[in-house]
Amino acid sequence: MPRPSHATTASEQLRPPSFGLAGCAVTGAVLSSFLFGYSICVLNSCGGLIAVAFQWCGNDWQSNCIASRGSLGLVNASVYLGAAIGALLSGRSWVSALGGRTQLVISDAYFAAGALICALSQGVGTLIVGRFASGLGLGISAIAAPLYIAEISPREMRGKNAAMHGTFITVGILASISMGIPQGPPPSGPGEVLEGLDAWYWRCLLGFPFIVAMLQAAWFLWLYRVDPPSMLVQKGEIKNARAVLYKIYGQTMPEKINLNHKGQAALELQLKDLKEAVDAAKAVPRIRVVQAMCDPFLRTAVFLGVGLAAFQQLCGINGLMAYSNSLFAEAGIPPASLTLASTLMATANVGASVFSSRMVDHW
Repeated sequence: MPRPSHATTASEQLRPPSFGLAGCAVTGAVLSSFLFGYSICVLNSCGGLIAVAFQWCGNDWQSNCIASRGSLGLVNASVYLGAAIGALLSGRSWVSALGGRTQLVISDAYFAAGALICALSQGVGTLIVGRFASGLGLGISAIAAPLYIAEISPREMRGKNAAMHGTFITVGILASISMGIPQGPPPSGPGEVLEGLDAWYWRCLLGFPFIVAMLQAAWFLWLYRVDPPSMLVQKGEIKNARAVLYKIYGQTMPEKINLNHKGQAALELQLKDLKEAVDAAKAVPRIRVVQAMCDPFLRTAVFLGVGLAAFQQLCGINGLMAYSNSLFAEAGIPPASLTLASTLMATANVGASVFSSRMVDHW
């Protein structure tokens, strides 16, 4: 199909709806981003109460001892171990071939299983298993969610929508911390015991991701079973890819394509670009990471991407958020105000994320 001479003008005049099919798909995808943030910080407000409930210090009131710190460290570390394995799995060709939507549903199964295991846990062992399962879901969704958002979004809104992934991670962090406000601090002496809400509410916090994961699974399995046009082109489903592309832009697909119509010409040009990109990708031989690192052309991109990801973790933001209550306690904040202080910090984190995402989108 020849490129129409007015393609650029048509693309400029074509405007997708502010909240159409792509907006609904992105809304479902950012639930994974929410689960990402929630999962890494949920133990911040309830870790001490769990230590008392399971008597990790050998009594029914103490929460801060070597045994409890070690157990809580293992429980927290297991989610990151699972995330690393999940991310590695998502990079395998047979997993990536499933598409972003299917990968998100698979991650929901891990999130849901992990949440149930943690909510019903009876000791450190089951907590580690549950957090590891949640980590697998986290690792898969951390790759699949931003990729799906970018692929399903129209070109004109891709930057804005992609920024929602990072923003909703911070929203998940805020939710995991603020939902712990109803809890009290752990007992401060042998005369105090866990009672009332403090004895069981932590199970609700650990089980809450089950609800979100099931909501997202239902969203993508029944409400919006939409794969990106690029994914459909890879499968050879050109007709379905064209239909989805037209729906993303709020257009009705005509029975016969008219290239003199500027909107149709612009969409057909996008579809042609997708076909060419898929054909070009199929012609490129599979390159391993080690080969890419040794290639002068690809080396810079690989090191830049890996370096940015590493610096994001090495800056300590996850540790600060996951252990903010402990850090604030060492700074002298009263135990009853620790979770509130962490909530204020997480709120500022959301504000900074929203501001930076809007600023980047305007660049």
